[in-house]
Amino acid sequence: MAIRFTCPSCQQPIEVDDNWGGQSVACPYCRKVVTAPRASTWPPGDIRVASPAQPGFGGSPPLAPPAPPPGYAPTAGPWTPGYPPPLPGRTGWNSGGWALGLAIASAVLCVAGMFIWAVAVGQVIIQTVGPNPTQQQVQQELQRLQMTRGIPATPAVTKCLFVGTACGIAALVMAIRSLVRGERRPAKPIAACLIAALFVFCQIMAMLSLLHYQSGRS
Repeated sequence: MAIRFTCPSCQQPIEVDDNWGGQSVACPYCRKVVTAPRASTWPPGDIRVASPAQPGFGGSPPLAPPAPPPGYAPTAGPWTPGYPPPLPGRTGWNSGGWALGLAIASAVLCVAGMFIWAVAVGQVIIQTVGPNPTQQQVQQELQRLQMTRGIPATPAVTKCLFVGTACGIAALVMAIRSLVRGERRPAKPIAACLIAALFVFCQIMAMLSLLHYQSGRS
């Protein structure tokens, strides 16, 4: 004789064999593991049979779980038991892409600032030595400018290096934020970290050199 009872989880009537009384079984409706009573608590009728909770024992094969209620949005993508399910996709802005864009802007500003600085130094050398100087004359004039701290620095150079450093620092912050949040496409924040770190270091060294030469001229 079967034992009939109500599932305490989904309140659906189920039945099990007598030998499963007092043991754990799986509800065929909600798949929750419940403990079967030792005596029936539900009148006879056509109800589903619960399967054993442990594999390797008799019983009906597992049934598919019930359909989700309307308005329920399940998380996308399969997941492996034993690992946390994947996080739902974020619809906000991707900080990794912004970090890469700021890192590229920092690199462009660094190159532009160094180019403007080199042009300014070249004009000073031409004014001092004359047009078409030899390599030896250029080296001698550079040494003289370094010793006298006469290397010029235009406002454009200072602005490029300052803004470029700010962009690089912002890129580093956003890239680290993207990696910590586990956003998709981690290649972008990783590339942003490498590019920003390199050019921020170069720009900081260039600004320190500018301050050194400007303090010598003042």
